[in-house]
Amino acid sequence: MGRMHAPGKGISDSALPYKRTVPSWLKLTSEDVVDQICKLAKKGLTP
Repeated sequence: MGRMHAPGKGISDSALPYKRTVPSWLKLTSEDVVDQICKLAKKGLTP
C-alpha cells in the first residue's frame, strides 16, 4: 500500500532494538529514574 500524503511507496519503518534489556554500564535503577523525574517535575520541568 502506498503513502497517503507522499508520492513514494516505501515501506521503511523504525525498528526496535533486538535486546530489550538495560545496558550493563547503566547503574541507575527504575526507582532512581522515577525519583529524578519527580524532583525535576517539582521544579516545573517536563520529563
